[in-house]
Amino acid sequence: MSVPENDIIERVLRDAKVRGRHLRRRRRAFSLSLVSALALGTSAVVVLVATVGQSSGPGGGVASGGSAPTAYVFGPNGTDVTPIDTATNASGRAIVLQESPGSVGHLTDMAITPNGKTAYVANATSSRNAGSVTPIDTATNRPGAAIPMGGFADALVVAPNGKTVYVLVSATTGPVRVVPIDTSDNSAGRPITLPGTRFDVPWGDEPLAITPNGRTLYVAVVLDTGAGAVIPIDTATNTTGPAIETGLRPIDIAITPNSAFAYVLCYRRGKDSSRVTDEVFPIVTSSNSLGRGIPVGETMNGLTTAPDGKTVYVPTMTGLTMITVATDTPRTTLKGVAIRTMTISPNGKLAYLVTEAFGVFGTTFGGNTVVPLNLAADSAGKAIPTGSAGAYEVTFAPDGKTAYISNLDSDTVTPIDTATNTLGRPIKVQAGPAVIVVAP
Repeated sequence: MSVPENDIIERVLRDAKVRGRHLRRRRRAFSLSLVSALALGTSAVVVLVATVGQSSGPGGGVASGGSAPTAYVFGPNGTDVTPIDTATNASGRAIVLQESPGSVGHLTDMAITPNGKTAYVANATSSRNAGSVTPIDTATNRPGAAIPMGGFADALVVAPNGKTVYVLVSATTGPVRVVPIDTSDNSAGRPITLPGTRFDVPWGDEPLAITPNGRTLYVAVVLDTGAGAVIPIDTATNTTGPAIETGLRPIDIAITPNSAFAYVLCYRRGKDSSRVTDEVFPIVTSSNSLGRGIPVGETMNGLTTAPDGKTVYVPTMTGLTMITVATDTPRTTLKGVAIRTMTISPNGKLAYLVTEAFGVFGTTFGGNTVVPLNLAADSAGKAIPTGSAGAYEVTFAPDGKTAYISNLDSDTVTPIDTATNTLGRPIKVQAGPAVIVVAP
């Protein structure tokens, strides 16, 4: 199934469809046809992994008795994963992943078990039915045998208990499926078919999300009717519940820390294919009942919940929309600022916003500044200029003392000292990083 030209253009304008963002998030994915049609080259994802029982010192260094996290960088148009030692900011030898014979590798996603021991990388190929997931031992950086998925591995998420990896799988025909992987032996279980769904290029920043209590997996889909919906899966039985129809196309799901609510960002397009205001729909997870849509403006890059669960943040082309969870009422701050991505610190006190230099229709693909935001005071600090590097997203190290900027246009990752908001020396990577993701 090819992607319509107007959809290809729209996806580039929305940020070239790379998936993932902050502490909880992981990634974005390019579609194969999008990459080949527009020759976007290679864009990379960075994942920070902290070894259990170890901690990093100030500036990403090594604390007493511990080791600094390792960052993993990969490009969705390639088959290599590159580790970076954040204590020295030196890159290691590339980890070459297995491919299906005669296929072209295309990495789409990465997630790490809560104990930090194994990273799972979703790998698609030039054959849409030959996708796979490859486990990587983070202690040795050695990949295991690729786990065949029987379709395009669009996204994956690890259950909070670390026992199961859920992989969103689609093919050119038939309904979308979710394949569970048992992390104890890396065996793929019986696929969970999502009835009444069809293959559709995944727009979602996070098309699947699991509740923190691990009971329910929510999957953003397009139904055979063309309507958008979210399908819940009971993880105890791996059975699907009735589709929760949003009507509009869902592109992101965020769940509150108490597992009580799921918020679904839906994309809206006018009759002439122009963008109009997007909406966020709340779902009460105990009953899977859908609330009324909340208009949030033209969004750029998904949504996220605050660590205290009281607020949902939605970056938009015209400011930062904040939804109060208790009342589902929105308000906007930083009006007039085009915000590409937002990342919240582990303690929930600080956020970094990457701004879009000229808006989506401008000449710069990446952002131009990183703005620190004091969430308690709701006040922005002095913008951190990134020049022409093309800042795309920020992630925090586990201790929150260092953050890292992915620079889409300069093939670098730049550390930030969060105490002073000063930039360190850029780390050159093999391919331009688009998203940085931190392990739980």
